[in-house]
This record gives sequence, structure tokens and C-alpha cells, in this order.
Amino acid sequence: MKKGIIIISTVVCLFSSCITDIDLNTKEEMPIGLFCILRDSSVQTLNLFHAKSDEEDNPRPISDAEVRLFEDERMVGIFEEDQPGYYHLGFTPEYGHQYHLIARLGETVLTAKTEMPDNLNMRCRWITKHGITPSFEIIDDREVISKSPSKIFLRAFMKSGNSNMQCNLIGTSLPGVLDLNRTNVVYDRKEIVELEYQHTGLREWSGLFLEPGYYHDKYLMIRYPKDYSNGIEQEDLEEYGLSSSSAFFLNVSDYFSDSTSKLFYDIYFLSDSYAEYLYSVYYKVQNRGDIVSALYDKSNFSSNVVGGFGLFGAEVHREVYPYTNLKY
Repeated sequence: MKKGIIIISTVVCLFSSCITDIDLNTKEEMPIGLFCILRDSSVQTLNLFHAKSDEEDNPRPISDAEVRLFEDERMVGIFEEDQPGYYHLGFTPEYGHQYHLIARLGETVLTAKTEMPDNLNMRCRWITKHGITPSFEIIDDREVISKSPSKIFLRAFMKSGNSNMQCNLIGTSLPGVLDLNRTNVVYDRKEIVELEYQHTGLREWSGLFLEPGYYHDKYLMIRYPKDYSNGIEQEDLEEYGLSSSSAFFLNVSDYFSDSTSKLFYDIYFLSDSYAEYLYSVYYKVQNRGDIVSALYDKSNFSSNVVGGFGLFGAEVHREVYPYTNLKY
């Protein structure tokens, strides 16, 4: 699978971060756009361009700019141009650090700031030592359950050979899910509750933890809460060997398992600016495939780039195969 989330460049202020409004309806020189997503890889890429005017078919790439990247106010490198408007830098960001871009083109200066998310992952475990339903936890690189708030983008796929088929409906018991793509389809886990009860004897607890919920269309956008707890009491954890008070569930509508197919979750931990950007993008197109890049229209939108418009964000990408790494 190609890593990275499909993005377009219309932004409105729906998460909290430093954002300013940009108006592309102007007769003056079209403003400069900058897009850069830091990833936990060894090479970072950046795009610079002038927004498209009515008389132009495409945005105009910007060459010969000097773009410097800073980590916690220390310069870590200068981007090199690959082709007109596209730049790269050999550098691997550090988890949890702050980053700052300065792009200079003549007398024009663009600046932007973002943070690299922490080194997080999603772990799969059984509800109980004798349970049948896998649960999930957000953990750090030491496999300690994360108590910090996070912004998460999550999808599910069935992998068969070299192809991946995205699951159409996905749901979760985790709070903080944004409702922009919530459907009216309810998932009801009564059969699972009864099976869990047969194994654990905890009908009341199972019914609470596995209560019905709504599916979302193709993806989940989640504000993972600080100090999240599912409400399981400590005595229940100890008495019944329950996995964790931070466990939650994921549900997909079109899951199937055979010898050639595997379910996996495609999960991104996002910087605040990137989460805000994606929320606005998917709010606009509702993930229906009607993606028309706002680089080519002249609507008003918001940006975290000072001196121009665009996005400077960061992501940490993980793939989780729940039925190949389950633990008690």
C-alpha cells in the first residue's frame, strides 16, 4: 500500500491550532502555496507553487527557493530541489519534537510550525484470558499504554496477495470519534456478548463494553482522550484477568478470513495541524471520491503557513494485523 493519506488543500478551523484565513480571490500575484508532511522515514518532501489563476491551467511551480528545516530551533538541513517545485531533504524526524520551516524566495518568506507525534502503535489483546473477542490499546514504544491525547486516522483493509480491499464500514467503542462520516447502520454485538458471557460469566460487563454503536463510512477520525478509561473497575481486572481499563473495540462490516486474506488496520497518528486539515478535507468530500484539489479553485480557506498558504504537518504510520499478533 502506498503510505500517506490522500489530501487536498481546503482547510477550515475545526481542531485547535494556529490558523489564519487566506483569500485566493485576488487580482494581485497569486499567493505561494507550501505543502510538507513530515513522516517517520529517512527522506522528507516539500512542494512550493503559486496558486492557479483564472488564466492558468495549473499552479506554477516555484524553483530556486531556500527552504530550511529546524528541530527545536536547531537547523537540521536545507531542502534540495528535485524538479520544478518539488524539494527533498535526507532527514529522519524525532518523535515528540517540534519542527519549524523557513522558505525564502527573494524577499518573500514563508514560515510554519508543527510537532512530530509520539512513537505510538496499536496493540491487540484478548478481552480476557479465555475470551474470544480481540480488544485494542494505544501504546508507546515501550509497550506502555498511552495516557496522552492523540489525533488518529484509522481505516481497515483486507489484504490478499499484493492487493488491498478497503472495508466499507468501521466502528469502535472508543470515545472521541468525529461524526462527519457516521452512517445510520448499527452494529449489534449481542451474539458476541453471549459468547463472551459463556467464557467469562460477565454478562452485565460484556453488555456494557460491547454495546451497539454506529458504523462510520470507510474511516474513523478520532480525538483519543487524555487518560482514557473504559470504566472497568480495578477489582474486575484483577478477579477476571481482564486485559486493560484502556482497551477498546473495533468492528468492520465486511471482514472475512481465509487462507489467502488477512484483515489489517491502517492507522495514522497525526500532528494537530494535519488532523485539522484532514478533518476539513473529508468533511468537504465525505470520502465519496469527489476529490477536486482546492489548489485549482479560488475558495477561501485556512492555513498554518505564515506568509502564504498550505500545510506543514506530521504523521506516524502503522499497520496492525490483529489476528497474527494477539496477546493475553
